[in-house]
Amino acid sequence: TTAIDYLEKLPEEYKSVVKKKLVQLATNDKKSVVRASAIDYLSNNFRDDDLDSVYHNAVKERSYSVATSAFYALAKKDKKEVMKIVRQFETDKSINMRLAVAQIYSLYGNDENQNFFVKLSEETSGWNNISFAMFYTNFLKHCTDSIINSGALILENIARTKDNKWVCYFGQKGLKDLVQMYEDREKET
Repeated sequence: TTAIDYLEKLPEEYKSVVKKKLVQLATNDKKSVVRASAIDYLSNNFRDDDLDSVYHNAVKERSYSVATSAFYALAKKDKKEVMKIVRQFETDKSINMRLAVAQIYSLYGNDENQNFFVKLSEETSGWNNISFAMFYTNFLKHCTDSIINSGALILENIARTKDNKWVCYFGQKGLKDLVQMYEDREKET
């Protein structure tokens, strides 16, 4: 729990002061966790257009958590715009930034983003495979059957990981979630 978490209890007349201070924190604080938390709070509690520049600048940050918070903030206003923005980061040098892109695609992507995930699967290793498996599974849930079938092979490869039981677990969980999705669809028809 951070001080930001307690802001909801402040009286209404302090809202503009709180917003101004949060903008300062989001743009100037030395700690990325504080900048990300400030962006999260702003996007959850203020809908003002003047915050767009804060979010657009935060996207350019090298901090994965700050950029991801900015992606989510922008997505709340315009999902199509955020999809264009994250596309620019598909080839970023940082695996963490590419995982942030995957996280957004897991929510709003479609079959067109499959090639990004295929390439990312080849470049992801170690513990990052857990994040990849979770994001990829969610992405596949809103794709066509042919993409899901090819994606299942990637998740199977992760599930067969012998050197890390947790990575293996999340690969298996992804496959189970897809099976459950199809079973739920069958029950609905």
